[in-house]
Amino acid sequence: MLSVIYLIFFSINILTYFGMTSVKNFMAILDRLSLIFEMEEYKRNRQTECDPKDVSIQVNNCSFSWGFRVKED
Repeated sequence: MLSVIYLIFFSINILTYFGMTSVKNFMAILDRLSLIFEMEEYKRNRQTECDPKDVSIQVNNCSFSWGFRVKED
């Protein structure tokens, strides 16, 4: 009888531990996602005064990259 009680106690403790670990990992993922969604785009600055319609850009063999900065409190 004592071994059955010990087995139940041990099983509940292990399941609780793994459940709390999973919840903690999930909360860490949500915390990281909240930081990503709080980010805002980099500000663009034009270095020369020109009309955007007059500008023509030709690019060959390029890749695209997107950057963010975190909002400062």
